[in-house]
Amino acid sequence: MCCCRPWGIFLFVITITVLWFSFNTSVKVINYLFLSASVSVDSLEWKIKEVKQHQFAICAKYSFWAEKRYYENETMFEKKFSNQLTAKDFLRKQQSKEWIVWYNPNKAHKSTLEKTFPLKASVYMAILIVILIYFFVLKFFILPKYKCDL
Repeated sequence: MCCCRPWGIFLFVITITVLWFSFNTSVKVINYLFLSASVSVDSLEWKIKEVKQHQFAICAKYSFWAEKRYYENETMFEKKFSNQLTAKDFLRKQQSKEWIVWYNPNKAHKSTLEKTFPLKASVYMAILIVILIYFFVLKFFILPKYKCDL
């Protein structure tokens, strides 16, 4: 049996996975880069929302003025809490801060209070690309030197 076919299928699956993950990460990075303008919050309302059973998130409904227009939006913070008490403690700390709205200058309705670079996804994407390159080098430069008589 030739070992080329399993390697080809394996490389195809790995390549599709890396491309899918890279696309998703690229979209996150592009969205981060497009949030280039900032302005102070005009009004801000906080609430704690149960997203799953025993998992709570902080939501903020805010409004702001950008380029002589008034916008309203709602955002859910990425950090999740296991109980409502810790969410309330976190919320008390957040309410005392001075908040800035980050928005896309071309599409001001796309905005957020929490502008975070997708570092974790970017590092994972880089690791996946290195692994993919390793498997391609293995297939095309190392395995041809050996006879596939498995």
